[in-house]
Amino acid sequence: MGGDDVLTLVPGSTIVGNVRGGTGVDTLGFGGAGNATFDLGSLGTALQYDEFELLAKTGTSVWTLTGTTAFNGATTVDAGGLIVNGTLPSVVTVNGGYLGGTGTVGGIVVNNGGTIAPGNSIGTLNVSGNVTFNAGSTFQVEINAGGQSDKIAATGTVTLNGGTVQIVPLGAGFLANTQYTILTATGGVSGTFATLTTSGSPLVSGQLSYDANNVYFILQQIGGFGTLSGLTPNQAAVAGALDQAQAGGASAALGTAINTLAALSTPGIKAGLDDLTGQVHADGRRFSADQADMFQNFMWNAGTQSRGEAVRMSASSYAEEPADPIGKALSRRRAAPLQSVWFGGYGNWDKVAASNIAFGTSTAVGGAALGADLWHMPGFTAGLAVGASTGQLRMAGRADRIEANAGHAGVYARGEAGGFNVASAISYSFAALDSSRTISFLGETATASSRANTFAVSLGIARPFAAGWGFIAEPFAKADWYATRQGSLSETGAPGVNQLVRAGSFDVGYGTLGLRANHRVTMPNGHAAQLGATIAVRHEFTGSAATTTAALEGAPGIPFAITGVERARTVALTGAELRWDLTTATSFKASWEGAFASGYDRHTLRGLVRSEF
Repeated sequence: MGGDDVLTLVPGSTIVGNVRGGTGVDTLGFGGAGNATFDLGSLGTALQYDEFELLAKTGTSVWTLTGTTAFNGATTVDAGGLIVNGTLPSVVTVNGGYLGGTGTVGGIVVNNGGTIAPGNSIGTLNVSGNVTFNAGSTFQVEINAGGQSDKIAATGTVTLNGGTVQIVPLGAGFLANTQYTILTATGGVSGTFATLTTSGSPLVSGQLSYDANNVYFILQQIGGFGTLSGLTPNQAAVAGALDQAQAGGASAALGTAINTLAALSTPGIKAGLDDLTGQVHADGRRFSADQADMFQNFMWNAGTQSRGEAVRMSASSYAEEPADPIGKALSRRRAAPLQSVWFGGYGNWDKVAASNIAFGTSTAVGGAALGADLWHMPGFTAGLAVGASTGQLRMAGRADRIEANAGHAGVYARGEAGGFNVASAISYSFAALDSSRTISFLGETATASSRANTFAVSLGIARPFAAGWGFIAEPFAKADWYATRQGSLSETGAPGVNQLVRAGSFDVGYGTLGLRANHRVTMPNGHAAQLGATIAVRHEFTGSAATTTAALEGAPGIPFAITGVERARTVALTGAELRWDLTTATSFKASWEGAFASGYDRHTLRGLVRSEF
């Protein structure tokens, strides 16, 4: 053929036989749309494609060049993509589209609108010659969390007349203060790129640096965690500790965690700070008090609110007083005290909504208790009880949790004086807590075991009176105090960010005012039954959430305080119960109690069997 001829291959095209360009300046083009592969081993003297002086990439297609050729004529890329995974000794001029691959080219000139994107994902594009980036060009570099990046490696010189470096992060888990080598030149580097574009963290800025033979990209932290706006108090506490640790020299493991966290987006950083707060440990202290509260209230309900001797006395008290003197005397006699034992179980479920400080929680507790009325005298009964319970606390929206197993022991007393019923109860609870805290941004879980004990005291007074139509009304008041002490704990499983939690305490006091109403009926078996309902208001006088003081394992000398979720101080209580005399000596009682307030609800079920002898 004669003249300046052009042969353009498109994806799907097939050439059978040999093609000669002939005289003139002939161009072998790669165009069309879609993806295709060309073997450079078929280009050259006496090969299938011979006597071509130019190569040109046009159209939106992406062509991948493999194999090796001696062709050293000019190559241009005007559109689409040209991926060189073989050897092409040609100088490639990129005017549009992009040049990529992990092969070798004879040189590169990138003009306005052209892009170099080395590798097939992350990889190195080799140049056996010189490289020039002109104004308006783009050098697109992929990086990963392992410190790897795309790179151009040239044996000649690199001339930088401006252009943009565009960083493309792959995956997650990047480390701040990590350096990537993105360009090397044996013959030296002159000039600089004009701009750098990155995406990602508000605390990390990409920066370019240069030396005689290299260009580097650095993910450099430019701000502390505490500079972020909109942090919760718990997030701010951890952020301050991390900033102080970074300034004061954190351990290697904590340093890696800090660098990983700093490279995240703003939502990612805040979520990571939540991972590190360890709020579950603060809420675990209140949970220990709550678990003791479940036993204390069950013992109170079973021991001081029993309807054995007390009901028989009340039944005579509310009957019409006889007119004759003997009847009056008999009516005022108290029934002979009885020995009794009781056994039962309870279950409790509650939810606390999140606050502007902390995540919400949900808990479940199940337990059993055994008790006996052991000491009697007219108008007074005292007994003791033992029990065991198991429970779980979960953080709303998180995988953090605590499993708790507890043992309980207590004493109670009830009596009557001047028409008032007076009761008291004291108990001690010992709990073994196993915690699990997830640090999602590191893919790790920290676990720990700890011990807590709770001392509880309750005092109550009530005044029953007949309300008519067979109902007994009983206004009552009750005060409760719980003092929880927890030992220190050390987490394992998340090096550097394991928490070291100091021993601490949580005290809470409640006051309750309410009204109980009971109605006795006779069942078909001839035995008595009693239906009851309760309404009350309970107020928490201490009014504060549980807190912990902790430090991260990688910076043990930098403590921070974390606050658990705060619940409503005043709640409405309501309840219903049924007591049924199964025999003349054995009774069964079932009850439900609910507690309700804004952002808080609790439900408790109890079942009790009492036998007198």
